[in-house]
Amino acid sequence: MVYGITPHKGDPDNFCLFLQLLDRDVYGDVRSLEEAIRRHHAPFYLRRTKEALVTFPDPETGQVRRLFTHREVRTVRFDLDGPEFAFYDALTGYIQDQSIRASLDPSARGRALGFTMAMYQRRFASSLHALRLSLERRLKRLEERLREPPPATLPDLSRLEEIDELPEDEVHRLEEEVEQASLPSEREVIRQEIEALRGLIGQARALEERGVSSKLNRLREVLTDQNISPWPYGQMISSRKHSCMLNFRCWTG
Repeated sequence: MVYGITPHKGDPDNFCLFLQLLDRDVYGDVRSLEEAIRRHHAPFYLRRTKEALVTFPDPETGQVRRLFTHREVRTVRFDLDGPEFAFYDALTGYIQDQSIRASLDPSARGRALGFTMAMYQRRFASSLHALRLSLERRLKRLEERLREPPPATLPDLSRLEEIDELPEDEVHRLEEEVEQASLPSEREVIRQEIEALRGLIGQARALEERGVSSKLNRLREVLTDQNISPWPYGQMISSRKHSCMLNFRCWTG
């Protein structure tokens, strides 16, 4: 008997290729898989949501435990103060300008630029420090680009479709390749972006040196009010004008 966890991701053809690793004859055609999905029945495998997955029974007690613990999500409002909002506004403008450039560029460089800007947004939601390091790295690469000609060829970006399934070290390597591929080649465009990045990096450093974070302060208040322990994980997921939303997650047994 073979056990496996195979993600579907809404792509029956790709899912069928995974299943062919188990049995090439049974899953030789995606139509058989689609028919099984339509009937909600298949003789060769069982479909389970991750919440239903459990461990093998304990050999002594026979008890099982869930592989994925219960997750409770709460959304809490908080306000950015003046310097935080100024940085957020400047960063949003920079990302929007670059994203417009990406949308107008049908080449691999345009795709890489769009991915890079989305990645910077996620890093800002996670950590100001992580974002600042990313911006400093991009600034350094742009300054090097002024001194050196751009590479003749761009890296293979087809692996972006599989980035969620890659090991962590490969994800880091791919992200670096994509960031490098997203750099412009026109000298005037490079100079303009360098100027924008220097301003953003200066704002980010000032916020870090200040040592005050409205998001973390609000999170501390929530933890204190709810008397929650151990330390959960908080993440800013969206923002509108002067206020943001804090995604507060708590895992229980």
